[in-house]
Parts: sequence; structure tokens; C-alpha cells
Amino acid sequence: MPTRPHLAVLVDDFRRFGHQTAIVQYTGNRRKATTYAEIATLAGRFAALLASRNLQSGDRLVLWAQNSAEWVAAFYGCILRGVIAVPLDAYGTPDFAARVASDVRPSLIVGDATLLQTLPNDWPRLSFEDWPTILPPQ
Repeated sequence: MPTRPHLAVLVDDFRRFGHQTAIVQYTGNRRKATTYAEIATLAGRFAALLASRNLQSGDRLVLWAQNSAEWVAAFYGCILRGVIAVPLDAYGTPDFAARVASDVRPSLIVGDATLLQTLPNDWPRLSFEDWPTILPPQ
């Protein structure tokens, strides 16, 4: 297999494997499958949101959430935009997350609303629950 020049090219692979299931999340009795194409689209939409908020290459973004399709899309959206993703363990404490955020001085914190609400209001934030209404359409 040829070496990839950077991680952003994986989004092209996601598009190529479009209809295949990439991620399956279980919530109680519910199963939500997300395809590679859906991940690629979400990553592009999130990168566009970062651009609309003037986040530039080298800016930092804290990513604090459970593993999910949105988490993967946010991570790759950062890569597409050149933004440095600082992922945190969803089971970490709010105190630890606040210390990391204080150290890295993020331009934005993204993740699950229940986790984000435990942080001080020192940084702009965006919860995955807001994505349906806030992400650009393309």
C-alpha cells in the first residue's frame, strides 16, 4: 500500500468507500450506522464552519466527546482546515479538561453538550447536538 502524504487524503478514501458502513453507534436498543460518505460530508461541513469562524491553520480546538461519527468528522474537519485537534478522553474529569483547555488556549471547544456544560465559559464552544442547525449545508 502506498504511503499517504498526510491524513487529509483519508477523507478522499472515505468518499471512495461512500456507501459502506464506517461507524455503528448503539444507544439502548437503537443502532445508528454512519457511512464513509456521511463522515466525509460532515468533515467538510465542519471544516467550512471552522473557516466561517476564521479558525486558521495552527489554531487549536479541544475535542471532548464520546466516540461517535461526529467526533470522527470533527477530527477530520480539523485536519482538512489545518486546525490542531486536541482530543480529550470522554471519561476525563471536568477539572482535567479545563486545565488542558487553559494550557492550549483553544479557539473553540467542540463535543457533547453534557461534557461542555461542565467547563467554565472561558472559551467558545459548540456541541454536537447543535450541528444539525449550525453546520453549513455543504
